[in-house]
Amino acid sequence: MGAIAEGAGPVSPAECLQCRSCAESCPEGAIRFPAFPGPTPAARGEDAPLRLSRRTFLYSAGGGLGLATLTELTPFSRLQGKQALIRPPGALPEGDFLRCCVRCGECMKSCPTNTLQPCLWEGGLAGLWSPKLESRFAACDQHCNACGQVCPTQAIRSLTLEEKTHAKIGTAVIRKEQCLVWAQDRLCLICDEICPYNAIVFRTIDGNRRPVVVASRCNGCGFCEERCPVRGDSAIVVLADGEIRLKEGSYVAEAQRLDLEFVPNPGDDQYILRSSGLKDDGRPEGSPSAPASPGAPAGKPKGFL
Repeated sequence: MGAIAEGAGPVSPAECLQCRSCAESCPEGAIRFPAFPGPTPAARGEDAPLRLSRRTFLYSAGGGLGLATLTELTPFSRLQGKQALIRPPGALPEGDFLRCCVRCGECMKSCPTNTLQPCLWEGGLAGLWSPKLESRFAACDQHCNACGQVCPTQAIRSLTLEEKTHAKIGTAVIRKEQCLVWAQDRLCLICDEICPYNAIVFRTIDGNRRPVVVASRCNGCGFCEERCPVRGDSAIVVLADGEIRLKEGSYVAEAQRLDLEFVPNPGDDQYILRSSGLKDDGRPEGSPSAPASPGAPAGKPKGFL
C-alpha cells in the first residue's frame, strides 16, 4: 500500500490498512498496534498485561453482538429489490467479497472513469464503504483492469483484459415507459451506437422498430446507461441479473459454458437508417435505403442529424 516510506520515513495513516504485516515481519519487534492510545510497552521497557474489567468485557461483548445483529436487520440489511449493487468485474461472490474487502478505497482511486463509488446503506451495514459501480455517472472502461490489479486482498480478482471482459457484472434493461423510442416514438440511436458489444439492436415489434437488449452479448459495462439522453434516471439501466462472480476459475470458460458472447462489434443496424424512420417498410435487413428527402443526409431518416 506504500504506507511506510522507504528508509526511516513516517507512516501514512491514510494508506495503512491495519493489516499488521509490518509488525509480523519486523525482526526487532519495534512495531505494535496497541488497543488503547498511550506509550507502548516497548517504550516503557516492559510487557504490560491486558487489564480488562468485567464491565468492560460485558459492554464489548454486548456491543459486538448488537452490531452483528444489526447487519442482518432492515434498514441495515441490503435493500433487496430496491437498489441493485453492481460490483466491479472480477469481484468474488458477495459473501466472500465482503469478508475480503478491507474498504481501503484503492480500487476507487485507481478507476479512470470514477464509476466505482463507495456504498452507503444500500449495501447494508456489512457493505458500508465497499465499492459499487454507478453506471449513470460513468461506464466501466473495457480497456481497463486497474481495480483488480491494485486490490490488496484480491476481493477483486486480478484479471487479464480478456478475462475481465467476460466477467459479466450485470445486464442492461430498458425502461419502456421512459425510453424516447418506446414511449414517444421518437428517433434515438444512442444506446445502440454506444454499446461496444452490439448488445442493443433494433427489431420490428408491432410494425415499429424498437430497441431491445440481447442479454447474451451484454456484460454490464454501463455505457448505454451513462449516455442515455433522458433526463434524470436513465431509460436503460444495468441490473445485477446474470452476473458472473467466481472465487476461482476462468471467466472465459464460464461465459462459453453459458453461451455468452462478448465480441466488440461496432456494426450498425442498417435498416434503422432508412428514410422510413421507425416504421417498418417490410424490406429485409441490409436492403438499399429509399431516396432520402431533399436536404437530408444520404442514407439517414428524415429529421436525423
